[in-house]
Amino acid sequence: KDEFHYFSRTAANRKLSQFVDAVCLYAPRFAEISSVTNWDEYESAIGDGALQQVFNNPYFFSLHGVIAQVGKFLKKNNAVQPVHFTFDHQSNLNYHSGVQYGLIREKSPKEFIGHMGGISHEDDREFVPLQIADLIAWHVRRDWAKPPEDGGTMTSVITSKPAIHDHFK
Repeated sequence: KDEFHYFSRTAANRKLSQFVDAVCLYAPRFAEISSVTNWDEYESAIGDGALQQVFNNPYFFSLHGVIAQVGKFLKKNNAVQPVHFTFDHQSNLNYHSGVQYGLIREKSPKEFIGHMGGISHEDDREFVPLQIADLIAWHVRRDWAKPPEDGGTMTSVITSKPAIHDHFK
């Protein structure tokens, strides 16, 4: 984001690694859970019909993806406490993502609903935990997209931290 625009790639990797090291030290159960929705695939699948009115942004598929992955993570780790989902403030999506969250709660199995504590949207410049999430998201996107300027490869700082890197297939 804008607040990181002055970082070189090396500086961004170093900053992320420092954040992750600090989180692992003080919160050993920290986990990265990511969801990526490709725009071309989204547009191909949704089209211009009724689905487009319900899912008018690929963000909602990523929202569903993250919440589903959290559910798997909680089940795998026998978690008992509810999770509060905090996402980056995006004025055009906040209301609708709240509606989607309500639908997910409504349709989820009872054993998962107890883990769904709520949803909020915060400004990442004011809510510090979102700053690490933004850096992680930056790495995940680049790792997935493999932009030409990365030479087709991207070694994520996150994948080098096996204690927190867990993929759910």
